[in-house]
Amino acid sequence: MTHTAASLPKSRLKIDVRLTPEEFAPHLTRAAVLMSEENPIDGFRPGKAPYDAVRRVAGEASLERRGAEIAIGKTYQDVIKALTLEGKITEDCPAVGSPEIAVTEAGGQKGLAYTIVLSLTPSVALPDDYRIRVGRVRSEKKDADISDEEMAKALDEIRESRAALITVDRPAETGDAVEIDFVARQAGVKIEQGESRHHPFILGRGRFIPGFEEELIGMAAGAQKDFTIVVPPDWRDTALRGKALDFHVVMQLVQERLIPEATDEFARSLGDFASMEDLTARIKDGIRRGKERDKELRLRNRILEEMRRSSVLGEMPEVLIVEECRALLSEYRSALESSGMAWTEYLLHVGKTEEKLLKENADKAADRAASALVLRAIARREGITPDDRDVDARVDAFLQTASSDEKRRLDREALRAHFRGALRNEKVFEFLEEQTKVHEEV
Repeated sequence: MTHTAASLPKSRLKIDVRLTPEEFAPHLTRAAVLMSEENPIDGFRPGKAPYDAVRRVAGEASLERRGAEIAIGKTYQDVIKALTLEGKITEDCPAVGSPEIAVTEAGGQKGLAYTIVLSLTPSVALPDDYRIRVGRVRSEKKDADISDEEMAKALDEIRESRAALITVDRPAETGDAVEIDFVARQAGVKIEQGESRHHPFILGRGRFIPGFEEELIGMAAGAQKDFTIVVPPDWRDTALRGKALDFHVVMQLVQERLIPEATDEFARSLGDFASMEDLTARIKDGIRRGKERDKELRLRNRILEEMRRSSVLGEMPEVLIVEECRALLSEYRSALESSGMAWTEYLLHVGKTEEKLLKENADKAADRAASALVLRAIARREGITPDDRDVDARVDAFLQTASSDEKRRLDREALRAHFRGALRNEKVFEFLEEQTKVHEEV
């Protein structure tokens, strides 16, 4: 078996592999055995039909195709090991994603030729003076106060989250929770993402095209309505701007939202609070800690941005960008759903599909992937690794909050890998910040 490798753009590697007819022959023989086991040939026991009989019945092309699959399965790892020994694939730049494999030639007299295209982790060259650069960024850290408006907003959100829903037999009013079925058409054609059933709204929040929620006010459960709205010229979905949309709406449910008053009794109903004063103090503390986390996150983002700008990265393979983009959307979806907003509602609200969001977030995903590579490179250079006990503690803490269904679906080793990476990144930032302190003292 021989192979040759050549670099392609975007950190990819193309490998041409060739097996001689003699090297390919055993794989063809094995293919004949397996094919005669799976589909026995008349007159022969399963798996015992002669090679020529299998070729005659199954066809030479099918036999060669099956033989190629077997040969690739047997030789692929040998090729990867050889490339590793040659330094084409390294520990710093391992393969990522699934390989692209294509057979270019297969035949008993020709042997087998196939190609492998691998996406490789891009190389990262860190600057020698990155600690100085981090020091310049850290000096920008500032504190922030908590305003009365922030306190009032946080308390209102808590009260609204405890609102009781009472189904009512009256026309919908501002502030009610409603569920509707609707279809949206433009020039008689249903628009993309233009239909939904039992779609929830809280009237007055303005989460849809301006004027839509106002049309729902006054509709009782069971009522139907047709109306037209001209989409504003500054609407998020550029394809709909200025277009006249025809809506057909059926009101399915109207519920009055009873928001509790901010009393000592309400505070006690939330848990370990003696009074509203106690709850207010806890809210303020939560906002303060949130601001500290946000401040630290902004600082770390600036540190990472500076590190990424001063490092030299190889070209980013498409597979890494796609994986990071899907992860980004998954995180955003989880955040939305935990706040009570359905993912379908969000897509309808912004007038986009998941595919469109993936394309729009490609640049952001590429930046995130580059940041992850820089953090990984720093960890490798500085020998930063998380302790296994800390990783297991994070996994256990996460599983304690997971539902029974989630626990059944989750893979513990995948969770360990996730938290190992998160802890490693935390330690990298702690290292950079400690070096920054040293720099600032000099």
